[in-house]
Amino acid sequence: SLAMFLIPLQSFFSLPRFFTVRLASDLESIEFMSPVTELTSIEAAPAEGINVIGIIFCVWLAGFAAMLLYSVIGYIRVGCTLRKKCRPVNDKEVRETFGYICYVLGIKRSIRLCRRSGITSPVLFGIIHPTVIIPDSDFSEEELTMIFTHELTHYRHCDLYIKLASVLCRSIHWFNPVSHIICRAVIDACEACCDETVLYMLKLKDCKDYGRLLLSVIDGKKHSMSLYSTSMASSKKYIKKRLIKIAGFKEATNVLK
Repeated sequence: SLAMFLIPLQSFFSLPRFFTVRLASDLESIEFMSPVTELTSIEAAPAEGINVIGIIFCVWLAGFAAMLLYSVIGYIRVGCTLRKKCRPVNDKEVRETFGYICYVLGIKRSIRLCRRSGITSPVLFGIIHPTVIIPDSDFSEEELTMIFTHELTHYRHCDLYIKLASVLCRSIHWFNPVSHIICRAVIDACEACCDETVLYMLKLKDCKDYGRLLLSVIDGKKHSMSLYSTSMASSKKYIKKRLIKIAGFKEATNVLK
């Protein structure tokens, strides 16, 4: 869906023609004017009307610039908010667990690991310098494994770049309500795909524990971080759908046995 909005496909190929319209030409009805008559008619021609296409383009450009500026300011604001109280994780066991998950997922790039107070959900943020930020809470080793697997799976799936493309799509098609719906659907699809990948990697008995972890990191505050970062938390409305899919995944796995 994003590709269809971002790439002008009609510029690469022409749509099939189902019918052809021919205009009748009557050469006898054409009157040829002398150069003097033609010049006089051009000078006497009335001025052109309002350039509607130019006005529409200016309106679109203004909306695009405003929407893009709004998105950039939102990204900077989220980054400043998340990094304000961050501090590096010095716990050796936590860092070893993080490094092990990076190794299992085949991630060779150096990703920062930080703690932050004031948040309830782990977050992956940063296009240039990706950082995994975990709440300043005491998590068990099993919970840390699920948290790191979730956030690093987002990184492996390039979900931050996919969300960036959806923001660009929303800015270009700011006038189209469908682009805003697609932007929200991209966020939900990224979380659903990440949940499925994590459940494939974890043991079957961890499905209930994974669901409980999702419930424990629900953030009741309304914020717009989901467009600029990946968070394990979801809204209360969408968390129910995620839990139903997790239960369905367990049933499907049992059938395959």
